[in-house]
Amino acid sequence: MRLGIVTGGFGPERAGALLSGQHVYEACASLGIEARTFDTAKLDLHDLKQVDRVFLTTHGWYGEDGKLQGALDTLRIPYSGSGVAASGAAYFKPFANAIASSVGLRVPKSHVLDLKSPKSIRPPEIFQDCGPQVFVKPTSNGCSQGAKILRHTNDLRDWINSAEKEEFPIFLASQFIQGRDISVGIVEIDREPVALPPLETRHNDQFYSFKVKSGKLPRTHLCPASISKSTEYLLKEQALSIHRALGCRGFSRVDFVLAEDGPWFLEVNTLPGLSRNGNLAQMGYALDWDYENLISKLISTIDVSCKYRP
Repeated sequence: MRLGIVTGGFGPERAGALLSGQHVYEACASLGIEARTFDTAKLDLHDLKQVDRVFLTTHGWYGEDGKLQGALDTLRIPYSGSGVAASGAAYFKPFANAIASSVGLRVPKSHVLDLKSPKSIRPPEIFQDCGPQVFVKPTSNGCSQGAKILRHTNDLRDWINSAEKEEFPIFLASQFIQGRDISVGIVEIDREPVALPPLETRHNDQFYSFKVKSGKLPRTHLCPASISKSTEYLLKEQALSIHRALGCRGFSRVDFVLAEDGPWFLEVNTLPGLSRNGNLAQMGYALDWDYENLISKLISTIDVSCKYRP
C-alpha cells in the first residue's frame, strides 16, 4: 500500500493539521507503511495519482468542509473520513444543529448573523431569545477562532461593527451554555461505528477557547471522563446518533457541553486532530490502544472501492 498523507492547507488551522500529518507519517513509518506527505497549500491534486489511497489530516477550511473531498471523489482517489455531504453539513454549524435537533439532541437556541447585512440583525431580539449571555462564533470555522461571549445588546452592536467580515461573514449567535467540555470519539470497526470513552477537557477560561485549544492557556484531559455510567451511555448514544444522521464515515469526534441539566450538542468534527496528544488519541489510550494501533485502525476505514457516496 502506498499512502498519501494530505495535510497543511491555507486556513487558520494549518499548524494543527501539519502536526497531525507529521505524527501520522511517523506512525506509518513504525507500521512499515510506505507513506508520502502532501501539503495542500502547494498540491497539484493529480500528484495523488502516485498513491493508492489518501489519509486526510486537513482541518478546517478547504480540508474538512467537503471541498477537498469533492475533488478527490472527482479524481476517484479513495480517502479517509466522511464524504462531501457529511463534511459540508457538519462544518456549517446551522446545518449540523438542525440535523442534531432532528434526531433528538438538545441544541442551544441560535440566530444566523450575516455581517454583510448588519441592518438585518436585531440585538434585542437575539438577547431576548438566547440571553442572558450570547455566544457568537463563525458558522464555518474551527478551534473556537472568532468565538466570543457577549453580555449586553450594546456589546453585540459593538461586535457587529468591529468583527471580521471578509473571511467568514456568517456567524451564529447562540445561547451560552455553562458546563463541562466533553468529547466522544467514534471509530468504525468492521464498518460499524463504535463510541470511544468520553474525554473531558478542564481549563480555567470562560469557555473552551482558541487560547486553550492552541496551548496558550493550560488545559488537562481526563479520559475516561469522571461522569456517571448513565451519562456516559447517553453521551455515546447521542454521538453515534448524530454521526449516523450526518452520514459520517470512518471516524469523527462529537463535542458536547455537559450542564447541570444534561448534555447539549455543540458540533461534529469529521476530521478531528490526530496528533499523539490529541483528543482522539487520548480516547484510544483509554482503551489500551497505542498511537500506531489507532492510526492503523483509521487507515483501515478507507473505502478503496471508490463507489459513489454523497
